[in-house]
Amino acid sequence: MPFQPERNTEPKHLYDERGIRHINYARLCRAMINNIVQHRALILTDPDGIIISLNKEAELLLGYQEAEVLAESIALFYPQETLKTDSPIYNLQEALINNNYQINGWRLKKDGTVFWASIRYTALYDEDRELLGYTKIIDDITVTGSIAAGHIIMHEPARGNLSFRKLIENSYSGISLLDASMNVIYRSPSAVRIAGWNDHERAKLTLADLVHPNDIAMLRGLLDEVLKLPGVPKAASFRTKHADGGYVWLDCVFSNFLHEPDVNAIVCNFIDSTERRLSQVRAAERENFIKTITDNVPAMIAYWDTGLKCLFANKAYYNWFNKTATEIIGMNKADLMSAVGFEQLKDRVAGVLAGSPQSFEQTFVNSGGTEIYTHTQYIPDIADEVVKGFYSIFYDVTDTKIAERELTAKNDQIEDLLENIADGFIALDEHMCYTYANKTVGKLLGMPTAALIGKNIWELFPDAVGSKTYDAIMEAYSRNVYVCNEDYYPPLNLWQENRVYPSGKGVSMFIRDITGRKINDLHKALLAEIAAIFNEQATLKEMLFRVLGEIARFGNFKIAEVWLVSSDKRKINLTVNYCETDEARSFYNEGGTQLSFVKGEGLPGMVWETKAIQFFADVQRNDFFARKPEALIAGITSAYGAPIMFGGEVIGVILLGLSVTDYPESFYTLLFERFSQTFGAEICRKQVEQELDQIFTLAPDLICSTGTDGYFKKVNPAMISLLGYPELELLNRPFVDFIHVDDREICLAQFHTILQGEATTYFECRFETREHKTKWLAWTTSAPSEDGLIFCVAKDITEKKELEDLLAKANSMARIGSWEFDLRTGSIYWSNVTREIHEVDDGFVPDLDTGINFYKEGESRNIISAKVKEAIEKGVSWDIEVQIVTQKGHDKWVRSIGEAEFAKGRCLRLYGSFQEIDARKKAEIAASEILEERNLILESIGDGFFAVDKNWVITYWNSMAEKVLGKSREIMLNSNLWNVFNESVNSKSYHNYHQAVETGKAVHFEDFYDPLQKWYEISAYPSATGLSVYFKDITERKLSDQRLMELNESLKRQTKELTASNAELEQFAYVASHDLQEPLRMVTGFLSQIERKYNDKLDEKGLQYINFAVDGAKRMRQIILDLLEFSRVGSMAENIDDVEVDRLIKGILAFYHKRIEAGKATVLFANMPVVRTYKAPLRQVFQNLIGNSLKYHDPKTNVHIEIKYEETEEYWQFSVADNGIGIEPQYFDKIFVIFQRLHHKDQYSGTGMGLAITKKIVENLGGKIWVESVYGQGTTFYFTIKKTEL
Repeated sequence: MPFQPERNTEPKHLYDERGIRHINYARLCRAMINNIVQHRALILTDPDGIIISLNKEAELLLGYQEAEVLAESIALFYPQETLKTDSPIYNLQEALINNNYQINGWRLKKDGTVFWASIRYTALYDEDRELLGYTKIIDDITVTGSIAAGHIIMHEPARGNLSFRKLIENSYSGISLLDASMNVIYRSPSAVRIAGWNDHERAKLTLADLVHPNDIAMLRGLLDEVLKLPGVPKAASFRTKHADGGYVWLDCVFSNFLHEPDVNAIVCNFIDSTERRLSQVRAAERENFIKTITDNVPAMIAYWDTGLKCLFANKAYYNWFNKTATEIIGMNKADLMSAVGFEQLKDRVAGVLAGSPQSFEQTFVNSGGTEIYTHTQYIPDIADEVVKGFYSIFYDVTDTKIAERELTAKNDQIEDLLENIADGFIALDEHMCYTYANKTVGKLLGMPTAALIGKNIWELFPDAVGSKTYDAIMEAYSRNVYVCNEDYYPPLNLWQENRVYPSGKGVSMFIRDITGRKINDLHKALLAEIAAIFNEQATLKEMLFRVLGEIARFGNFKIAEVWLVSSDKRKINLTVNYCETDEARSFYNEGGTQLSFVKGEGLPGMVWETKAIQFFADVQRNDFFARKPEALIAGITSAYGAPIMFGGEVIGVILLGLSVTDYPESFYTLLFERFSQTFGAEICRKQVEQELDQIFTLAPDLICSTGTDGYFKKVNPAMISLLGYPELELLNRPFVDFIHVDDREICLAQFHTILQGEATTYFECRFETREHKTKWLAWTTSAPSEDGLIFCVAKDITEKKELEDLLAKANSMARIGSWEFDLRTGSIYWSNVTREIHEVDDGFVPDLDTGINFYKEGESRNIISAKVKEAIEKGVSWDIEVQIVTQKGHDKWVRSIGEAEFAKGRCLRLYGSFQEIDARKKAEIAASEILEERNLILESIGDGFFAVDKNWVITYWNSMAEKVLGKSREIMLNSNLWNVFNESVNSKSYHNYHQAVETGKAVHFEDFYDPLQKWYEISAYPSATGLSVYFKDITERKLSDQRLMELNESLKRQTKELTASNAELEQFAYVASHDLQEPLRMVTGFLSQIERKYNDKLDEKGLQYINFAVDGAKRMRQIILDLLEFSRVGSMAENIDDVEVDRLIKGILAFYHKRIEAGKATVLFANMPVVRTYKAPLRQVFQNLIGNSLKYHDPKTNVHIEIKYEETEEYWQFSVADNGIGIEPQYFDKIFVIFQRLHHKDQYSGTGMGLAITKKIVENLGGKIWVESVYGQGTTFYFTIKKTEL
């Protein structure tokens, strides 16, 4: 049993009908002969302490006859009050542990007399070390100890009893003599040893000082009983303080002999029982621990002796049989089971009693009829090769059984799944032998799966032992854990992902072929390294050298070279080479290494010519390899050559030499294919980068770098020129000093944002030049670099901003409203324009539901609801065009834009804009209808037409194209153009089509199509979706043209010089008069058509919009004409002449006579000079200035104009002064900029180009123009004309 001392359990019944235990007396006597001491009381027991025999001395001592105590426990001889401190079980355990055990204690005779005894227990074993029982030898030491009837025991030293001294001084136990007041009157040496106190120390201590506080009351009560009961021994166990400060346990017997005149003392006989008590506590804790464990394991556990009697059962076991722990102990196994159930287990029981463990499954039924499935184990308890009993352990596997049934039902389905998955799958048993392999594994290994079953995986693949796959399988098996890893298996050139699961007694493993992915990862890693190198600061050659080093190490190449095509495309030259070993360097040390090749020569020239990767497996046998001697010396046996491409052309070649020929060619071929484009782009990028320094110096835009300390670190000449400050001053003052005072705060905020690591893609602010002029700059910046630099590029957008000012005024008329929804308060804000669009009054208070319900029920409302929800949950913005129904019931198309504002992962508000686009949207719908009409037109035109997308897939093919090219629409649609017309690849049409797509510009050309022997006139127009192509057969015309070519040749020669001289002017004139005006004519025309066709369908506002658009187009036409006039300034068609300024001014006043009369104007001038210059430009200057004076005046005041002049040595200076509305000083420069206006067109008409033209004319005449003005009082324009010699 697990909870009792180890003992012999005999395989047959040990007791007869009288309960007397059968003993092998021959064996017992043989053991006793060596242990019996004559004239001593001896008791013989079995291993359980049951009395087997007493000798005559024992009968005489104890007063029992042997027959009276046979089969009784030796506890019969223990006084009841001492059993707690001196139990037979403890004594036998100590004898079993130590082979023998001796103790002094009180024992009980038949007549009830107690006596002080010395007892020696000895464990008895046979020759096989099997426990037979115990001998117990008892000596009555009461007479020789402290109490002997008829003897005088003296404790006074003066009386000097020799026997008493010998007893006391040699006693193992401590002996103290106490008087009636419990004062110590004598202590034996052993008492001193046990307590640790010497007599002098002990005399100072009282009982309360020594006895543990928890034991003092008990001890005092017992001493009171001792005083009341003379001659009756009283036993007690208590704790007393030891001299070392701790407590020890004492087992004491107090005997009151105060009535004995020769003793006159209370005798206290005691032993130190501390160690025994600690052993008992540990044993109890151990027993309780084991019981707790077995009661809580998910199994039923019992122990049976060889007679099938239950000696132990855990809680789960006796609860299952509805028994208590007491009831089940001693029950026979057959009594717990049905006859049929017990009969079924007979063989199992016989097997375990024969020493063979049993493991099986059975149905287990209790007395209540409950049935479970169990996994049962019978484990024999064997000692010295003898079965003493067995353990039975039952595991409830009912759920498992049910699951197994379900699993069995699914086996076919699972097997089908495993056979059809893309991954390989194998199952291995505990011996690492295949039990299953799917067909994917067979494909990976190139062998039938049947050949694997039953074979050990490591015997089939010994080279995999120690690999990552091996480690994964063994770890999953040994640790019973899921393992996932990746491994490379060289024999199959296979990268595999392993997912290994422990299953049953073995493992299951999924194998995924990841070779492609791993190769891709390796390639990406190398390309990433190369990209990183190209991002560093170094020269191109330095970078190429490091790149070659990475490639050489990656592929274990002996040499690596880069050859670059010369700028004239005639040769390819060795630019950089790399090699690590001395042997490899010998390739270049021979002096005969060829450093350049022409196209087609050598491996570099061959790659250049073929534009393809070349691999020479044996360079010595390949005629194209020109450097055979050098390769032989350097040990290079094979070589790769790969083109470096950019823009479809070979710009260089990378050449790699190897010392082996068995490298996987496909592996490197794939790498080089990926590498070629990237490498070429990087080289070209680096070449461009080296040109960036020149760009920095020569760029017209501002380029600078700024430190995180707020100072410019470097500025380019353009910046110095624009701002007008010396470079040193720009670098030594904080950049904020140069920012317009109104923009400093926002600029500093943006700067702090940049310092947080955010680059700026676009930011506008104003700078002040040294001449106090304001310049608008548009900035793009990087985030701060590691060394604290911010790289900035700025563009002067001053003119653009001035134009935007005009645009902003236009936008104010565009009816764009705003809105905001605060999720924290639930409130919604609508701007006035937003309210107008919804047609609600000022008192309307919107909320989220009413706002959404304005959207037209159906698609529009569903879209906005989804967008709002997505913005609140995920922060996704929206920009949609949907319909609303206003409060007045009008359907409108609107554009709704929304953004979400988040903080700490929570949406705080939504905000955006709201624009009415009803007219535009309806126009788009109409346009889609027009698109349908376009298809009808394309089918009816006389030209062939087709369209392709960005991938050259044909999306449209009209009937004329079918007729002209003989290809049906069914064949052409959705086909690749160059697959159908593969013979036209690299033709003129091919290149022109690609040019149109790449440049975004239309191309017009003629081409000859050889298969049909025809000429075609072709126009190709690129679009966002692809290319549209119109073509027609011009074969007859080409034949006529050929005949006219000779006649036209002479005419071309005559007009060539004239064409060249007027080309620039004609080009601009064409743009101005045709390309710019033609779309305006179309807009005006189509708007007029819309007004005429849909006049009855448009409301007043729609007609108003059309009028606005027509008016805008007319004004744009005037702008174009002004631009044309502006561009012609400086093209002097007339000769220089003497101009009478008086007459010139009079002519201008005659031109303006109606405006002069209307404004009641007075124009004063007199004695104007005669100047030698160009008359028409001078007239234009005076006409523009006088015209402005007549235009910009207070209607309530009569116009007054005064024209004067001054003469200097080099110039004529004129002034035109008026009493008009005046100009504010900050606009003095702006008014001379093209398209810059200070007033709305409704106040004063014009395009904003008059003064710009005037300024350009004056400057072309060698002079300058400026203005002086007081706002509200008048303006004076000054200009100079350089004097011209005759």
